[in-house]
Amino acid sequence: MVAIEQIIKHIEENKSFVLEAGAGSGKTYTLIQTINHVLKTKADSLKLNNQRIVCITYTNVAKNEIIERLENNPLVIVSTIHEFLWDCIKRFNKQLIIELDILNEFMLINSKKPEKYKTGLKDRIKEVTYDDSGYRDFEQGSLHHDDVITLSLQMFKNYTTLTNILSQKYPYIFIDEYQDTASETVDAIVNHLLERNKTKILVGFYGDSYQKIYDEGIGSLQSYIDENKLELVTKNDNYRSSESIINLLNNIRDNITQTIPENIEVIKGSVQFINCTNPPKQPKEKVTPYRTRIAPKKNSD
Repeated sequence: MVAIEQIIKHIEENKSFVLEAGAGSGKTYTLIQTINHVLKTKADSLKLNNQRIVCITYTNVAKNEIIERLENNPLVIVSTIHEFLWDCIKRFNKQLIIELDILNEFMLINSKKPEKYKTGLKDRIKEVTYDDSGYRDFEQGSLHHDDVITLSLQMFKNYTTLTNILSQKYPYIFIDEYQDTASETVDAIVNHLLERNKTKILVGFYGDSYQKIYDEGIGSLQSYIDENKLELVTKNDNYRSSESIINLLNNIRDNITQTIPENIEVIKGSVQFINCTNPPKQPKEKVTPYRTRIAPKKNSD
């Protein structure tokens, strides 16, 4: 059974899943196939219940590409992870102030610049805000990108009403490039949103644990698969690499054995490893003021 057929079966059985697919396998194409299947079979129900499909991407470039490929379908919300999480929690201002006060106390103790944080924050701010500038100023209630991740986990964890509301609004959530999603976000979505609302919501993760780029990313979801919280789907095709590269990849990784699909021309190619023992020196990083250095580490927002 090919990957999309397995995914459709899981959707019919309301089982959340992970698509583990290597380089050149067409992950985004399978993601689009999945969403189109849900639109084809569930559109009337979604409209009747005023619900939306959520597709979370890692970059704004990927977001715009998926929106275009879905022809701007109004039943699908395509957003970056920070956009989605902030949209989930921003209406709960009273609770956000409480959680920000707790985060502020933590920063007071653990930050390299504790002088920036003063106790009793909840008595001084009236609103918590966030925008894509990445500007952090707790005294003004302004959040950095990382704060949105942290506060979202705490909000999902501590407020069951929030996760119940989200499950009613978004019965299908699909996450692209899951390996670079923060572990706190996966925790929030799987352990708190999904586990409390298994009959109401389905979550699908698309990615490759061997293509993790950022340290903050979770990398693998194997622990959730082992706990039977997520079903594993693998995609072994490689449409773009030569035979020699595929053979190399298969010697490196142990969870997928990639193959060249039928009717695809086999390119032999070659692979070489080059070890540079005397690399050129990199220029020293320019030290800039704190407020400009808190720009996002990733290119997701």
